[in-house]
Amino acid sequence: VLMVTPDTIDIPPEIGEWVDSAELPLPNQAARIEAVLNMKNQLTAKRSGDFPLVEQLTEEDIESVASAAGGLSSVGIDNLLCKSLALTRSFDTTYISADKAKKVRAMGYDLLETTLTMDDVGGLDILKEEIVLLKPRFSQDALAYGFKRRPTGILLAGVPGTGKTLSAKAIGNELGIPVMLVDPSTIKDQYVGGTEKNLKRLFRTLEAAAPIAVMFDEAEKIVGKQDKVSDGGAHSAMLGQILTFMSERASALGVFFIFTANDMSKFPVELVRRFDLRMFVDLPSSNERDHIFRLKMSENQQTTEGIDMDEIVRNTNEYSGSDIEQVVEKGMSYAYRDGRRPPTTEDYLQAIDKTVPTAHTYADQIDHMKKWVKDKTMIPANSESISLSETESEESIRSVI
Repeated sequence: VLMVTPDTIDIPPEIGEWVDSAELPLPNQAARIEAVLNMKNQLTAKRSGDFPLVEQLTEEDIESVASAAGGLSSVGIDNLLCKSLALTRSFDTTYISADKAKKVRAMGYDLLETTLTMDDVGGLDILKEEIVLLKPRFSQDALAYGFKRRPTGILLAGVPGTGKTLSAKAIGNELGIPVMLVDPSTIKDQYVGGTEKNLKRLFRTLEAAAPIAVMFDEAEKIVGKQDKVSDGGAHSAMLGQILTFMSERASALGVFFIFTANDMSKFPVELVRRFDLRMFVDLPSSNERDHIFRLKMSENQQTTEGIDMDEIVRNTNEYSGSDIEQVVEKGMSYAYRDGRRPPTTEDYLQAIDKTVPTAHTYADQIDHMKKWVKDKTMIPANSESISLSETESEESIRSVI
């Protein structure tokens, strides 16, 4: 009797010795590249001139197509390539990624579809420089050059509203790999062994879809230290599985972890050190606030003509990116109410006066993350970090002495 199952099944011990099982893995990146190359060669040989865009594909293009098809079976890859040929006359990565996203959502995950780039993120110059360095490391050529592994991940920590989630979405697009968003509800399970089973399922999906980025937003809620939790050790087991996968499998496969966090105090040190980049996303400096204001005004079809940007920037010290977005929208609301006229400096200043910076409630978290930066566990993502440039007060100097 041959039984084909989508997942593991429980075999009664009475018949266990009579049953053999085998898990057939989905094609990895090398197998997907071979499948794309085979179809390209067949089209070139049998239908020469009919699909010029396919015939012009370079090795790098083929690698991108194979990455976009990650997580599909061999038959699924062939079918999707044929559909792409019929509809786009090429192996279109955008179409392939969109079609695959439907299948990923059916599995309980969400494959982010975004056109965001790091240019859409205000400030964070150091983070942008680091991403430029990381990007070439995901290619086969980088491994041939001598790198033993691909990067494992990036941890972005900072108070809410500083652009961590926005940056995380843009990072995957910049690196040229899809980003899978993992919701805590798809991992944690109330039943014994359920969480571990869900994690194994996630890891199998990541292995098949690699190279891929997996994003844990506000990751401290998933793998952070838990207060007053009696779960029979499930949380510790889950953290151990993630640590093992990150250290032993992720880099070889090309699975890139993107963690964002608001509270670094909940992260164990052994997890933090698994990341290639550990960055403190600070509140924007004056230059960064100016950049963010201009971006948000442009996104809302407003100009800076006649606006005293220096005055606005001067009055928004300790405002986060989300606070600035709120100020822009509220300033526009005043102008819209007053006859749909263009917003003025006074409108924005009034909006600033009515907006309370969210950072005021996160002073303790900022202080904690400053310590991580000072002991070199993290580096600042901003070229001008206002929290780290503050001079020590006389009282704090006296306490250190």
